[in-house]
Amino acid sequence: MASKPQPISQPSGLLKKEGVRISEQESYRLNESLMRKRIESAKGADPMREAATSDVALPQEPVSQEELDGAWALYCDGLRANNNRSLLATLTSEKPVLEGTMIEFKIANIVQEKDMEIARAELMEFLRTKLQNYSLDLNVSLNQQIESKMKFLTERDKYDQMVEKNPILEELRKRLDLDLRM
Repeated sequence: MASKPQPISQPSGLLKKEGVRISEQESYRLNESLMRKRIESAKGADPMREAATSDVALPQEPVSQEELDGAWALYCDGLRANNNRSLLATLTSEKPVLEGTMIEFKIANIVQEKDMEIARAELMEFLRTKLQNYSLDLNVSLNQQIESKMKFLTERDKYDQMVEKNPILEELRKRLDLDLRM
């Protein structure tokens, strides 16, 4: 059984503006709506994508890589302001690449994948609105190269890597007659 949503404690967006008031009942409805969006996005349903394929004509302005980068940076600034460090680290770890209307984004691990699943609907709503293109979509993929770089190294592995970068290190070890027991 789902728990009852709590009222919004720190409003954001339009709710932060002075003169905009929200009742506790409206706060509950807003939270329920956000929870539904998050659940739907986790299941793969995207309300904005469904709206874009309906009879309603939504804007589909051409988008450049520079415009995407600017909108992505604005979204990251909002995360920074809200102190959402985990998602901020995920979104700033790699640069998104625009291919037509598909945004390709690579992540390093499954933790980042979970962050992206949760934030996907909100991120896409922001990008589509900001860039005035509701046909944009996001493809998140696991970057195997990043994952393979992040393995734990033994002391011997670390030494071998240093020697590979600077072969004189091995010569110095031999001249000093050092016994490296690793």
